[in-house]
Amino acid sequence: MIGQHEINSLNKFKPFEQLMLLASRSKVGDDEKKYMIELANNPAMDWAAFLGTSFLNRVNGVVYKNIKEIDAINHYVKYFLKIAFIEQCERTRIHQQEIKIIADAFENNSIRYSFMKGAVLNTIFYEPGLRISNDTDIMVDINDLDKAGEILKELGYIQGSEKNGVICPASKKEIMFARLNTYEIVPFIKAIGDRHLSFHEVDINFRLSNEDSTKSAREMLADTVVLHNGQFNIRTLSLENFLMFLCIHHYREATMIFKIVRGEDLSLYKFMDIHVLLTAKKQKIDWDKLYDIAVLFDKIRDVYYTLYYTEIFFPLSVPPDIMEKFKPEDERFINQYKGRDNTDQVYNWKMDLISRAFSNDRRLEAMENIHEENERYKEIIKQLER
Repeated sequence: MIGQHEINSLNKFKPFEQLMLLASRSKVGDDEKKYMIELANNPAMDWAAFLGTSFLNRVNGVVYKNIKEIDAINHYVKYFLKIAFIEQCERTRIHQQEIKIIADAFENNSIRYSFMKGAVLNTIFYEPGLRISNDTDIMVDINDLDKAGEILKELGYIQGSEKNGVICPASKKEIMFARLNTYEIVPFIKAIGDRHLSFHEVDINFRLSNEDSTKSAREMLADTVVLHNGQFNIRTLSLENFLMFLCIHHYREATMIFKIVRGEDLSLYKFMDIHVLLTAKKQKIDWDKLYDIAVLFDKIRDVYYTLYYTEIFFPLSVPPDIMEKFKPEDERFINQYKGRDNTDQVYNWKMDLISRAFSNDRRLEAMENIHEENERYKEIIKQLER
């Protein structure tokens, strides 16, 4: 719950952006509801932008939960959000069934693994319908990759991609390239045959990022827990490792030029996930342990960047002393982005964070440098093919 001071800090955003940010909080108190009503009655409220941006940022489920009882909200907006919420409930149900099948198979075969990101968040931290996932992320020890792959194949999965309703198997060259040069293997995909979830994709990571060794992932997989949602169990990393993995993932995507030009860098749901996680488990997080892990893996920047942006969008998510604890001496990287994982080139944002948060103009700015990154990528491919 936030107070009037924190509400005032959101005034730098447009009315529809403020309403979306307040409505996507895990809990909404009386002060927030009062201000949300004021925003809904504001003549400058842009309902089309509010609805569209909520969907594009994948926070529409939580937004619906928090605005459905507010009479001042445009009734068509609530109607379309409700339809999506019902659909997401059904999709989540099917998704969780598939997750359980994989979990049981991996447990029975002693695979060293952990479910990551949405598979855990949707199952444990969000009620059905509040959040949607496009795939299932799993971290697997590199020595168990082949065994895990064989199990997925036995369950009906194929390594490849879905195009126009058809699964296209990956070539041996594509499979080998991904394994040798990235932090994940070519995804596994299976036709589900359900109208709510036609295909289920499984992404398997065996490193934290392109720059990390497999040793880091193995160390994290040595510290897993089994969480319960009342229906089934799900194995994942300890809370501190799970939070750090999310920070690593968000930092990579928020600062990668190819994500920026596609508009996938600052999707609000990523920071909402951090907010929800901290709100649910704030008192149980061992911040000293998280700090030590971040130092060990050289990920202080990743953690600070993600916490910094989360606090901008969702005030009072991160205790002030924790922000200070993780704050590096040099903060310039907060307003920088880069090329692919395997490049050192960085670019300074001309637009400030508030201006670019929900604006497509940031894509146009980043595209000024996309040619340079494309040329760099072509050179990497040439070197790999020699």
